Amino acid sequence: MNFVPENLLDKLNKQNKSFIVAYGNEPVLINSIKKDLSRACKELNIEKQSIEYDLNISIDEMKSKFQNQSLFSQKTLIEITFSNGKISTEVKNFLKSISGKIDDNIFIIYFTNPTKEFLKTAWYNKLIENCITISAQEPSTKEIRAAIKQRAIFYKIKIDEEGLEILTNMSLGNLLFAENEIKKLSLIFKEDPINAKDLIHQLSNGSKFDGFQLLELCINGEMNKALLAIKYLQQEAMHPIMINGIFAWFFRALIKLKYASNSVSNSSFQKLRIFGNSQKLASEALLKLNVNEVERSLRKIKEIDFICKGLQEGDSWFELNAFCFRISRIMSKK
Repeated sequence: MNFVPENLLDKLNKQNKSFIVAYGNEPVLINSIKKDLSRACKELNIEKQSIEYDLNISIDEMKSKFQNQSLFSQKTLIEITFSNGKISTEVKNFLKSISGKIDDNIFIIYFTNPTKEFLKTAWYNKLIENCITISAQEPSTKEIRAAIKQRAIFYKIKIDEEGLEILTNMSLGNLLFAENEIKKLSLIFKEDPINAKDLIHQLSNGSKFDGFQLLELCINGEMNKALLAIKYLQQEAMHPIMINGIFAWFFRALIKLKYASNSVSNSSFQKLRIFGNSQKLASEALLKLNVNEVERSLRKIKEIDFICKGLQEGDSWFELNAFCFRISRIMSKK
């Protein structure tokens, strides 16, 4: 799938068409389509007209906007936005009748909230037979990495595969978040190569992390920062067994508190050597994590410990990353 719609009017001309249909409302892709069309209209001296459709607009009202009022341009780009699937029969028939014609006018139709059923209708599929169609839908989990890579290339930033992986993980499937970060990187690095360490520094606003901060980010449910922190610690060559040890200390205390017969108090924390801010984190975790989740975490911590010591096959950093993501996600949702 193409996540960088560009040179759309040129493609229309080469295919001898005058109709574009875009479906979906992903803001990065919609904005890219509109910017590309605006740039081309300015270069080619094409006037623009916009129509926000609703059921009260008649065919005559729509047609009146198609009249080119400019003394300086010969063509008009007519932009019609349909925000829902309710379209009158006369408008449907009108659009179908003009979609296959070569006209002085150019049409871009936006269906911003199409359902799967709408995209399967006979009318829609007849409409797009002689059109260029563009998906402006949110990229799927499988597509997000490719989408981010294409957007990075579009802004001419040079990011390696590790950096691309970090940005993909940070985005959590949100292309708009990734786009904003890519724009910042393009301003800072221009066309210079960006390594993983520089990327982490920029994404974290220059923050430095340690194992206790990573624990705090996870318990506070800050998924993005937790993922950055663990990448930072990996880049700094901190041994994963040290980080895992902090989680082991914390979760062993949690399970003892979960099974304690008495209510949790300040003295309960002190007996388990939990002081200061760690008491607040433990209280939060006790509130949001049930016994099964704590026990499951302890099993994973033990598994990571075995990997670190060479007693079990596996990638300790990968497992730590997955563990931190799972805990922070659970905490963010409760």
